[in-house]
Amino acid sequence: MTRTTVKTINAPKPPSLDEIDMKDVYKVNEKIKESKTDVVKVVFVRHGESTWNKCGKFTGWIDVPLSDGGRQESKDAGKALKDLGYEFDVAYTSMLDRATETCDLVLENMGLGDHT
Repeated sequence: MTRTTVKTINAPKPPSLDEIDMKDVYKVNEKIKESKTDVVKVVFVRHGESTWNKCGKFTGWIDVPLSDGGRQESKDAGKALKDLGYEFDVAYTSMLDRATETCDLVLENMGLGDHT
């Protein structure tokens, strides 16, 4: 069985678009085109429906749990990713319970339940 590592990160605030010099972005893109490295796929999965989402409240950074529907959405996402043939070497998630539970359910339903 494949062992997937789950890492929790507390990322800094990303720069605004005004702070990004697009010339640098284009330079990086040119370097990527010139390199002969393997293609890396990045998959983003938003957390499932939270109990507050269900009643129309904005959650933001408040740590509210997944609803039953959100748990099912997470399981369905894992099954869909597995059916599409995805495999992961590493998974990143925020420290919010709804995000970590979503990640756990996705990985379990992909058959990658043995993760840390």
